[in-house]
Amino acid sequence: MRQQPRYLWQLPSGQSELLVETLLPTLVNAGLRSGACVVEKLGGGAHSRIYKVDYRGIAANAYCVKIPDFGSVGSYNEAGQVLNSIAHEVEKTSQLWASPFIHMFSRIDNLLRWPVLVSAWRYGTLKDYILVRQGVDDFDRVFAILQIVWALQFAKRRGISPHQDLKPENILVEDIGLGKFADYQGSGIKLHCRVADFALANGYRELGRPFGSRPYQAPEQYSGIAPIFDAEKIDVFALGVIMFELFEEGMHPIGQITEDVWPENLEKPASTQNKWKREDRWKKWAQQNDKTLPAARTALCNDFSDFIVKMISGDPVTRPSLDSVELKLLMYLSERWPERTKEAVLQADFWTSESENFEDPAGFPPLVKDLLVQVEHLRAAAQYLQEFKDE
Repeated sequence: MRQQPRYLWQLPSGQSELLVETLLPTLVNAGLRSGACVVEKLGGGAHSRIYKVDYRGIAANAYCVKIPDFGSVGSYNEAGQVLNSIAHEVEKTSQLWASPFIHMFSRIDNLLRWPVLVSAWRYGTLKDYILVRQGVDDFDRVFAILQIVWALQFAKRRGISPHQDLKPENILVEDIGLGKFADYQGSGIKLHCRVADFALANGYRELGRPFGSRPYQAPEQYSGIAPIFDAEKIDVFALGVIMFELFEEGMHPIGQITEDVWPENLEKPASTQNKWKREDRWKKWAQQNDKTLPAARTALCNDFSDFIVKMISGDPVTRPSLDSVELKLLMYLSERWPERTKEAVLQADFWTSESENFEDPAGFPPLVKDLLVQVEHLRAAAQYLQEFKDE
């Protein structure tokens, strides 16, 4: 008798997809009506799939689910590598639990011995807000960048730097005028940003992988192992690109809309001829020290253009530090919107103090301790799979 597959990745592609979409509603929250649930696949990175699990008509019960890509795994050894990668991401994220600007996982489940990472739904990513002008003003945009800087600074203080895959899709955003903050009437923060996806954090020295996503990669990431002393400058480079996109409605500093050239859209065959489809072009652009930005369409970008050019310099030594970026943003906000900036900073300080109040005397709150135990389980499972001989 033929042995039945024991892991999700061993199922035929169609069966594994059907199993995920069928069982996710019950797996994520068995106490809610699975019949009222809508599972939406949102995409994901090179090694994962992201789903929104939404229990319609039940307030505040929508979840973001991340599942390691089971379709690209072809052997026990590869499966072990994936589990080690997930363990790395969960460990790094869990160590940053005290920051209100980091997106946390709430738990790890498993589906046919394959990890399912569950977290709260945040209403979208920064990419969604890049093209939306209505309801999002210049203050919101600059303060969104400031929150990302705070997240990166916190991570650096905890020994986690660089993030190494910073991009709009990895910045989760919550409009605090919606959901649980629907009664908020203040004039400070509108968009609450949280940095997610620490799968490559510290990757250049812990995983031997200096790579990220092409439009946001600093030249150090193309050249090999990045120098430790300039680690944060990798994120500063990516942040400069994100600032330009956010201020210029999706325009990349190369002068084209980012999503028109990356990732490749197979529905637009003509776009495959674009020079930015080739990695060598991105590498050449990243290495340029004094880059020229396309003509700005917004006053906001004009105000920051010289600073952005420094942030995306090919030479990490000439890029500003994260502390310098924070100071630049705070000075700009305070000069243009002094009262709103004061209120927003007080809000951010309150969120930070509230997060820190959950700290356990032993060092981690129970939720984080549970996640770190799961990390060890994932690594043990990875070792078992990598020692298992493929048939």
